[in-house]
Amino acid sequence: MKTGYGLYSALLGVLLCAPLTGLAQFAQGSSFPESMMPAGIAGSPSAPNAPDSDLYADGTRAINEGRWSDAIGIFTKVARQGSDHADGALYWKAYAENKQGKAKPALKTCVELRRDFPRSRWIDECGALEIEIRARSGEPVLPDAEKDENLKLLALNSLMQKDETRAVAQIREILKSDSSESLKKGAEFILAQGHSKQAGELLAQIAQEKNGPMRSDTASQANTSTALQNVFGGREGPPNPEADGASRRITLDVWVTDKTGKPVTGLDLSDFTLLDNGQPSKILAFRAVDSSAQKAEPPVEVMLLMDATDISIQGTNFMRDQVRKFLLANGGNLAQPVSLFVLYDQGLDILSAPSVDGNALAAKVAGINFGQHKIFDAGAWGGVQRLDLSIGTLTALAKSEGRKPGRKLLLWFGPGWPTFDSRKPPAASRAMQEQWFKQIVLLSTLVRQARVTVYSLLWGTFLPSTVYQEFLDGVKTAGNANSADLTLKVLVVQSGGRILGPDNDLAGEIRDAAQDGSAFYTISFDPPRAKSPNEYHDLKLKIDKPKLTARTSTGYYNQP
Repeated sequence: MKTGYGLYSALLGVLLCAPLTGLAQFAQGSSFPESMMPAGIAGSPSAPNAPDSDLYADGTRAINEGRWSDAIGIFTKVARQGSDHADGALYWKAYAENKQGKAKPALKTCVELRRDFPRSRWIDECGALEIEIRARSGEPVLPDAEKDENLKLLALNSLMQKDETRAVAQIREILKSDSSESLKKGAEFILAQGHSKQAGELLAQIAQEKNGPMRSDTASQANTSTALQNVFGGREGPPNPEADGASRRITLDVWVTDKTGKPVTGLDLSDFTLLDNGQPSKILAFRAVDSSAQKAEPPVEVMLLMDATDISIQGTNFMRDQVRKFLLANGGNLAQPVSLFVLYDQGLDILSAPSVDGNALAAKVAGINFGQHKIFDAGAWGGVQRLDLSIGTLTALAKSEGRKPGRKLLLWFGPGWPTFDSRKPPAASRAMQEQWFKQIVLLSTLVRQARVTVYSLLWGTFLPSTVYQEFLDGVKTAGNANSADLTLKVLVVQSGGRILGPDNDLAGEIRDAAQDGSAFYTISFDPPRAKSPNEYHDLKLKIDKPKLTARTSTGYYNQP
């Protein structure tokens, strides 16, 4: 059952308020290794045996290694041969020319692509590149001139940075027209980045038309009401446990290891001290689970999510083989029930319910057809789509798993959704920060209540990055919210999970992560009354024994 999640999350603002140059490079994968590049650059899957395949592959390596001059020369030769890779070669030639600082030759190469291959799928990619080049040089970028919706949004975003009055006027016309809903939603998000009176008034008008009269006509409230309605299902925040009649008691799953990283069993309640905002909190319930001595009831579920949205054909094949290797080990007898998911460009495919039959699950994995990436073909706006898809998928999974008892380990294969690789992301409007904060509160609450621990599994050439470590502290107010607070690695650490790899033993990484469900502890406590909604509380769990480390949720959002 494939389900698309059209949740335009608060993370979209990270790309829309960034300079257009960074946005276009981001979606084109300029800072990504080969396994994360668009499918076309990792060898054209449409013609793997074409005469120029080897030469095209040499060009892709040159791109991945930043050898721009070599790439230009190689792709020039491929284009001249006129075979199946010729149109893709022209795009990557223009890409390399732009990276080398040769803007005019890059634009000329894009003109050549349109002239010689008027139906090529690479034309939109060149369109995004042209917008980036013109925006950087100060040339006017006209959204009306673009027929493709993705390029129109890119041009509109660029205009918003340079001439907000004109941009707001064009957004107004788009919203009044019979344009598609995706274009209108994209235009609304761009509008949310405005600081002018006209932008605020239009935002307020949109909110009033959709939701009725507002208590205030501020742009912040208008933006919140429109952009977050789908994410929260019409509510202004995550579910309130008390309002829903549920207990306020919080349950934490705790994994304790020694200095070598091995799980530690045999601890009791007296060995644990829980600190809530630095103050001792009484542990009201305690349980030790050791699967070597007893079976957990209900058993811990291991959820394998294969994210195919930003991985090459070679990468998805490797992932499939390694997942099957894990499932078939020990004769296919799994220690814990395993469920399978595949995230495609079109949405999430639920392959199986939890099962301990590794052989049957491996057969399902063998039959996966990952197909070609369509989001990458959408130009720079594809980066926005991946953000939307990833956050929406995790939100929906947490909601679904929250209906089931027991602990769940969600193993997310691949680098995760797009993110900044900078400690200083672009400045955001207050309205956008409020969107981010509400999404942060929502995901934190849903993941904790569902007892989901998230893991990030990497392999091969995925570039390690430590930027996420700058954003591990809990976000206390909207004014402190940043798009990077919602990236996969941050959510992994805050849920008590781990980041494994990169190496070439993905099956070993799966076994390592799954071991977290074999021996652990659960503790429960009642949080104090909050003074205001969404009050952040930092959690620390100390072990009264030397050289032991406890890993669990790092915080929670409390309610009055």
